[in-house]
Amino acid sequence: MSQPLHDPAPRTLVVHPADAEEYLGRIGIPIGSIRVALERGETRAMENSAPEYPRTGAGLSRWIETVGTLRRELMREDWNPQDQLNRPIVVNPQRTVRVAVVGGTEATGDPLSEEGPKAQRRRGPATEQALAGQTQLFLIAEITGSAQRYTLSDPPPNGDWFLVYHRGEQGVQVEVSLPNGLSQGQFTGWVVRVVLPPLTEDSVDARPQDIGGGDLGFDVQPIS
Repeated sequence: MSQPLHDPAPRTLVVHPADAEEYLGRIGIPIGSIRVALERGETRAMENSAPEYPRTGAGLSRWIETVGTLRRELMREDWNPQDQLNRPIVVNPQRTVRVAVVGGTEATGDPLSEEGPKAQRRRGPATEQALAGQTQLFLIAEITGSAQRYTLSDPPPNGDWFLVYHRGEQGVQVEVSLPNGLSQGQFTGWVVRVVLPPLTEDSVDARPQDIGGGDLGFDVQPIS
């Protein structure tokens, strides 16, 4: 089992909103694609927020629409969707960067947060398996003192990145970030956090029911 890395904050490069578009462009992710994905996720969540819908409908609909739209948008940039172990991601043409979508906690999109966001719900075995190599690499580098401290001028690192969103009281908080590992289904820290401007309340017509929530996890029980 991987172990969480300690005191990750001083080692985390936080890219502020003013530099986010240029930095993400170097990864090959147009910032407009992220905004479109969030806007459509917000719209779909609101469509499923009426009282007759299940209370889980808004959060699940938001995640599905955000994932689908992001992958569709990035396919126009020659990225490729993949679903290994039923984990929906999108991979750049060089196969060096993979992006998944996850709901985060209130620290999402807050450049002043020392620890950064956690996953709203713990990740499953597929995510842990996908990040196993990345976790091991950063852990060894940390133990040996060889971990790179990235700066804004360095090329963005390769690996498994996450579009992290949180539907707060005033809108959708968001960042695109690279974790340094995963332990027991939870992020242990961040190598790079690219903080984007939030999708604010004045750009939407209503507030869906999943405020404070994120994507959904399911426990499947056999029928006896």
